[in-house]
Amino acid sequence: MSKSLTRKMFLGAVIAEALTIIGIALSHNLVLIASTLLLLAVTVQLVAWIGAIVKTVELKRWDWVLCLVFGGLIVMLVYVFTGPETQRVRVA
Repeated sequence: MSKSLTRKMFLGAVIAEALTIIGIALSHNLVLIASTLLLLAVTVQLVAWIGAIVKTVELKRWDWVLCLVFGGLIVMLVYVFTGPETQRVRVA
């Protein structure tokens, strides 16, 4: 999965989650619809997170893999903006 697709999926899911929480706070009549949207957003966020881990494993960037696995939401936000896109080049 490309980093740009991961970024779009993750940020879209975060925005959908925020809008869902605001919607639930404003109108308790839409709880079923908002809950469904929230579940969908969390699922998309999970797929983006797994895609980011797979991509960093393919790049052999083990520092990022560990950070993504154990870091949570903040590390994922850092990854989508500044994470690696190429393998590290070793200079001999």
